[in-house]
Amino acid sequence: MRAMLIACALAASSCSAVLKFHECDVDGDCMGQTDAGSALYCSDDHMCVGAIPDYKLCKVEVPANGIIPAGALVIGGIYRTSGANDVNDHAFRNAANLAAKEFNDSRQYSVAHVVCDTAGDPAQAARAYRVVIERFGAQVVVGADTSDEVFEVAKLVKEKGVPVVSPSATNPGITGLDDDGLIWRTAASDNLQSTVLAALPLATAKLDIIFVNDSNYTIGLKDAFVGSFAAKDGSVLRTLGFAAGDTAGLNAAVAMAAADAPSVALLIADFDAPPLMVAVSKSSGLSTTQFLMTDSAKKPSLWGQLTSYAVLSRVRGTGPANPAGSDPSGMAFSVLASNYRREFAGEDPTATAFVSNTYDAFYAAAIAGFAAPNRSGKAIAATLARLSSGTKVPVGGNSVTTAITTLQMGQNIDLIGTSGPIDFDDHGDIFSAPIEVWSVDNTASPPTFKQDSIVTP
Repeated sequence: MRAMLIACALAASSCSAVLKFHECDVDGDCMGQTDAGSALYCSDDHMCVGAIPDYKLCKVEVPANGIIPAGALVIGGIYRTSGANDVNDHAFRNAANLAAKEFNDSRQYSVAHVVCDTAGDPAQAARAYRVVIERFGAQVVVGADTSDEVFEVAKLVKEKGVPVVSPSATNPGITGLDDDGLIWRTAASDNLQSTVLAALPLATAKLDIIFVNDSNYTIGLKDAFVGSFAAKDGSVLRTLGFAAGDTAGLNAAVAMAAADAPSVALLIADFDAPPLMVAVSKSSGLSTTQFLMTDSAKKPSLWGQLTSYAVLSRVRGTGPANPAGSDPSGMAFSVLASNYRREFAGEDPTATAFVSNTYDAFYAAAIAGFAAPNRSGKAIAATLARLSSGTKVPVGGNSVTTAITTLQMGQNIDLIGTSGPIDFDDHGDIFSAPIEVWSVDNTASPPTFKQDSIVTP
């Protein structure tokens, strides 16, 4: 009898040991790094993994106490927040947080902003979209930032049924996605930007394009530019591509362009824009070349790796415009800019493209979420479609109640954004948006961006 009891005890002990075995319980249990040099994390199933685990991807940033109030509209924010401030999209997060605080300050509406980090990785963006819905109950999402990320998120949108309002994904192909009408944008398609960009060089200019060749954003904008330039009888000498993060490929593309000695070179890159700027500045074959750049380059990081700012005098670019002060959107933007500087220690919202588009995306998402007859994805998307005609209402904390109650009464509103009118077409795209031509004041220290002109294609 005793032998049987001992055997049972040993068996129970053995089973318990197996059942309770964990490789880790906290991140500190995971020592070392992956082969790529990144940290290891303890996952939900207690395994040490290299990818950021689901529970670390997202965090409630508004309210500041990190607690989602009962009945609050939960808005997910999918942005690249990792890395130094000059190479991530922290300004997008700031703009959305500001909008969320303004909603809560109204004391009539309760909103939670749950911020998720994409790390600039489309697969992580898609995972963040799933996590912010499943773990936090997000009913609408602002983001993702890049076209590549939106294409990846789109694979889940029909399954999850939660609308997405991207502030900065501009690839023309997003228009035709099979998304059940759930993907919207407050940034204009590059079909608009490309017409303004292609008007900058003379049709007779000897022109090369250097671009990141594994990005939907850069490929889409390159193709749109080529078409727009051809429409004015211009032709591109060569297109030279390199993979994102490939320093050798970048340098090889610059060397081939230098051999052409073009009068104009169009540079299309996002996080590779700073090293590309350094490479062209050092090339003797490009010492007199005029450089065109795009919205993704308009960040302080553009000159962060330069030892001399002289090359910046030969740079012009295009991107979404901050509207003129006399325009209704301009007045809304001036309020945003003032509030943004006060909230974020004087940081200039004009130093990064798409800040106002992000603020507008959050307002559009929140207004639609509160005004919809219910918080299903279909109902919110249908309400987004009602923001582009009717009673004019400017974006901002003072107009929240007017916007929502007007919609709830069955009337439409014409939402005046800080980035321009929120004129959605049947595909959820902005069909009319101001595009700026910008340059750089390289006499300032550090340099600053200048708005040379505004064009509405």
